[in-house]
Amino acid sequence: MCSLIVAIVICALFLFVMATAEVALLPRSSSSSVTSVGIINNEPSSSSVGTPTVFTSLSPGGTREWIPSCSEELNTIVGMNFKDHEEGLSFYKAYATASAVEEKSDKARSTRRRMLTRVGCGAEMCMKNINGSYVVTYFKEEHNHPLYTPGCAKFHKHGRKMSLLHKKIIIDNSKVNIGPVKAFRITKELIGSYDNVGASKQDFKKFQRDLKALIEGFDTQMFINNFQNKKLLWSAFFFYYELDAEGHLYRAFWADPICRKKYALFGDMVSFDTTIKTNMYNMIFGPFTGVDNHKKCITFAVAFIFNEDIVSFEWVFRIFVKAMGGNEPLCLITDDDPAMKVDFPKVFQSTEHRFCMWHIMKKMSEKVCRDLPPDSDFLQKICKAVWSLEIEPAEFEERWAKVISEFKLENHDWLLQIYDKREMWIPAYFRDLFLCGIMRTTSRSESENNFYTKFTNAHLTLVEFYMRFESALDAQRHTQVENDNSSKHKHPECKTRSAIEKFASEVYTTTVLYEFQDEVESTLFSCGLDGFKKEFGLEVYTIGEGCRVRKFDVLFNVETLDTSCLCKSFERQGIPCRHMVWVWKAKHIHKIPEAYVLNRWSIMACKKPIFDLEGNVLEQCVQVVDRKRLLNDLFCEIHSCVSLAQGNELTLSALVDNLRSLRLDLES
Repeated sequence: MCSLIVAIVICALFLFVMATAEVALLPRSSSSSVTSVGIINNEPSSSSVGTPTVFTSLSPGGTREWIPSCSEELNTIVGMNFKDHEEGLSFYKAYATASAVEEKSDKARSTRRRMLTRVGCGAEMCMKNINGSYVVTYFKEEHNHPLYTPGCAKFHKHGRKMSLLHKKIIIDNSKVNIGPVKAFRITKELIGSYDNVGASKQDFKKFQRDLKALIEGFDTQMFINNFQNKKLLWSAFFFYYELDAEGHLYRAFWADPICRKKYALFGDMVSFDTTIKTNMYNMIFGPFTGVDNHKKCITFAVAFIFNEDIVSFEWVFRIFVKAMGGNEPLCLITDDDPAMKVDFPKVFQSTEHRFCMWHIMKKMSEKVCRDLPPDSDFLQKICKAVWSLEIEPAEFEERWAKVISEFKLENHDWLLQIYDKREMWIPAYFRDLFLCGIMRTTSRSESENNFYTKFTNAHLTLVEFYMRFESALDAQRHTQVENDNSSKHKHPECKTRSAIEKFASEVYTTTVLYEFQDEVESTLFSCGLDGFKKEFGLEVYTIGEGCRVRKFDVLFNVETLDTSCLCKSFERQGIPCRHMVWVWKAKHIHKIPEAYVLNRWSIMACKKPIFDLEGNVLEQCVQVVDRKRLLNDLFCEIHSCVSLAQGNELTLSALVDNLRSLRLDLES
């Protein structure tokens, strides 16, 4: 019985090996080269060339048969001995690879026009256990179909293999939203040709499909385990989650130590957005976002919630404050969600709450403009009223009423609703609130939406999402380090000979300096004194700008150098305005007073060490030498070797020989 089972298994395996080989009608030729396998394994020899030797004959029933002629070391003889069935199996697999065949049916029975490959080939080898060793008792080498050529090996199942390199390429490309088909093409370009890839496009697609199927079965547990492991390796890592009654992930929140340090440095203004679609479960992704010293977006923390309700948002806000050591931001900007408005005063004691202008103005075209003529300039006129940073509330209300009246929208329900909430989103009502310059023509929410869309989509598992999120975070942090280096070692050319501009170029980051340079230029070429007086020990300068009707008073204290301007630009953006600079220049002050150089805009802003409540330095991470890190180092070293050797054919040849020798050692 044992012998019979072994025979059946070997026969079935051989049929499986033959299943996908390509057809080749080969004439009998004694001069054809022979395909052989040097070592017994499951892969064809990479050096195989030419056409395998075959003999054609007729069976007793008149059927044409193909008999492969292999090298002597692979010839199967009845009576051969193997120490176990595995050795016999390996031998026969090597024989099958060397003489692989294709089985093809001319009849397509499927509506999808699939090619049928089972033709009932009777080629087989049977072994029997005799005195502890396996002996070949029967061998049939005739095939009822033609054999395939070595040139077609790359299309044969056993001529292809998904190696670790292939899998790494697929996974790494998926992190930046590149699918398996494009990953296959990229691999071909990296390696040089399709023949060298070693796997097919379909293999790439199947691997990602199988990986996704594997993840879906354990998605939540893998997602949670990942964060728990990070907490063990990185003591300052913050992670909190909740499951529902059925054990499904209901809420999650995380912030790594670098995120928490960035919040300590730049957490004065935070934006919280829940409009980005990132996963297949429709869980709501809510990143807490701020602005760094280069005015680029940085992520402070991330929340996943199942419902956008009062309970969920209160949970998120409380966990956020807890993760940040109880430190509240000066201002938190959210979308116009009623649930958030209810939760906010329950959690935040000192934080100002404002609505995101981008979300509201984005709805303006959908809610209002569709009811107006196509050539209407309503949007342009309403934007002039909404986005103005210098007008007071009374002037805004006058402008708004004028536009509404012009287009006869006095009874528009949606416009009435947002007008009632104007103090929450119109800059005229909070001109002195520090918002890091966020009140521009776009917002951080729009920027973050565009950023994360490049890495994610709405069809991801939680594990896939987190892999892509980490990739996005790496890109974000790389950009910041790059900007830090640029600001430290590259100084933009000064536009004027002003000493105060020269000073600014030494302390401000490049992005902030460019904005300050505009203020200095306006100081020199646009601003002028329209009036001067003294009140309560302060000097009051009235500054005008060219042909502009609007003028601004600047209050200056000679003893303390305290300066304030009624344009309130410094209060909003943290950068001295042109009117303040004019007064300093008039008073022969060659440096920006220390109180007006905010550390958050300085080149050295990130150099300050930040500790959490447990005394951990937040930017430090446990350096773990894991498999992933070693693999990355390995590929980096290989690429470096190729780059160094590519200019010399002898060096390239030696590198190939060394790598091939190393591969053969590993295989053995």
